Amino acid sequence: MFEKAKKESNLNRILFELIQKSVMVTNSDDLYQMILDSAIASIPSAQKGCIMLLNPKTDILRFVAAQGYDFDVLKNTYLRLDQTYLYRESKGEIKETVVIDDPFDYDRLNLHDDNIDTILEAGSDAVYTTLSTPVMLGRHALWHDQY
Repeated sequence: MFEKAKKESNLNRILFELIQKSVMVTNSDDLYQMILDSAIASIPSAQKGCIMLLNPKTDILRFVAAQGYDFDVLKNTYLRLDQTYLYRESKGEIKETVVIDDPFDYDRLNLHDDNIDTILEAGSDAVYTTLSTPVMLGRHALWHDQY
């Protein structure tokens, strides 16, 4: 019981801090990074993550925030929607979090594209499990990949 209360208190603190800090944000890139940092802080043992923004007209996702990856590399690449864990594992029914164990091998076996190689080189070789979560904000879809 105490452990559950402690987790809830920690999550409430993180959310409160995010809301307070978001008032001061002047651009969306900083807000995305702040959301990602808060999400990573809220998940025990999480160390890496990224947020991708979906262009619904092209089904292309671009990286807008990263932690534990070389963002300078990621900001110059993209993923097609059909290349994402979430899309592939949900068969296009993107509604819930998907968990992928050993995403490095998953990518190598299932996805063959220069962009995937670039993403892997940016820092995903030490990832043991990934959570891929859709976040819908109005008409915009964010992907939050958590490692």
